[in-house]
Amino acid sequence: MSPNFLGVLHFSAMEPSTIVGLIAVVLAAIGITAALNSAAPPPLPDKFDEQKYCPNCGIVGVPQFRKSGSSGVEVLLWLLMIVPGIIYSIWRASTKRWVCPKCEQTGMIPLDSPKAKAALRA
Repeated sequence: MSPNFLGVLHFSAMEPSTIVGLIAVVLAAIGITAALNSAAPPPLPDKFDEQKYCPNCGIVGVPQFRKSGSSGVEVLLWLLMIVPGIIYSIWRASTKRWVCPKCEQTGMIPLDSPKAKAALRA
């Protein structure tokens, strides 16, 4: 595996496992970079507006920031197969959202909204 006169590696002279390893390292670097550069959670309003109403389960609480999927599945995919692990990590990093602390559904609404006021009066 010596470079030619221009300093370029000859991939045809490499073992297939070496090429697969190089591809895996590049894909891992891309996946890690994407996960680290994913957007931060959007800020919640000030302390008085943190409490929200969940129309799905009816509780009043502070929304929580969650990723879709499972951390266990992500670790398993990274350990067994690097390419699916990268894809799964990128998907999880791109699907972060605010959810209800009880039912984990999105769509909590402010307490001063007409729908929340009507539901809380009933």
